[in-house]
Amino acid sequence: MSQTLQRSPWTPQLYARALAGAALPGFLWGGGDRLPRRSLSLEGVDFSEQRIRDYRRVCGDGPGLPPAMLHIPGFPLALQLMTARDFPMSALGMVHIANTIEVLAHLETTDEYDITVELANPRTHRKGAQFDAITTATRDDVVVWREVSTYLSRGSRLADAGEADPQREWPAPSADAEQIAIDVPGDIGRRYAAVSQDRNPIHLHGLAARVFGFRTAIAHGMWSLARCLSEVESELPERYTVVAGFFKPVFLPAKTTLFIDRGAGEWSLLLSTGTTRHAALHIRARE
Repeated sequence: MSQTLQRSPWTPQLYARALAGAALPGFLWGGGDRLPRRSLSLEGVDFSEQRIRDYRRVCGDGPGLPPAMLHIPGFPLALQLMTARDFPMSALGMVHIANTIEVLAHLETTDEYDITVELANPRTHRKGAQFDAITTATRDDVVVWREVSTYLSRGSRLADAGEADPQREWPAPSADAEQIAIDVPGDIGRRYAAVSQDRNPIHLHGLAARVFGFRTAIAHGMWSLARCLSEVESELPERYTVVAGFFKPVFLPAKTTLFIDRGAGEWSLLLSTGTTRHAALHIRARE
């Protein structure tokens, strides 16, 4: 089933629904034991110059439309799907564990994009169940950008879950890797929330984060991805694929190091604090 919305869902309302549902599981969400199969769309999404500048100030400089910025209009659609009555898991318990972005054409800053999100590919995980939120951006009915955000729900089981993904190996940086120090300020969660509308409380305030088991607020995974990407965006071709894995959270504030290895048509990036890995990215040019 597909539905086109007239406006983007309001994420604070969706998070309030998720919080209320956590107190009353099975009433607001929690129906069934299978992943609902439907999609939500928005038509004519554009990005003003001011909005791009605001995003760049938070996520790092670079040319043109940031490749991770198309995640932003898709996220409220995914959150609405994950707070629907027949969604069988708590959205508040979700962990964003991996992300793939395919840039299939030049992303024009002045164009309008039609955004569609669906939930798919339920499968087992050693800690629970995982699934994908698949977002596509089309321009003139041609897909120019695609994203797969993989979420883990700890302790959950889905009747329609397939086999677990094979564990991906992320190599350590080489001895010749470029190293860039990145200071992550304590308010980066609130600043990213302001440009992305992702107002998950674990990113906004230390007290709220402690309620969910974190010692302080943590950075958004998509901020980490975008910030790392900004360091190599000017080197990337017109078409490429980014595969990212998220590991330990970035507790705010933090002093992190980004390692960059470059090869022929590929880039490997690792964001870490000391020996703690936060995010790894592998970027490969598309033919």
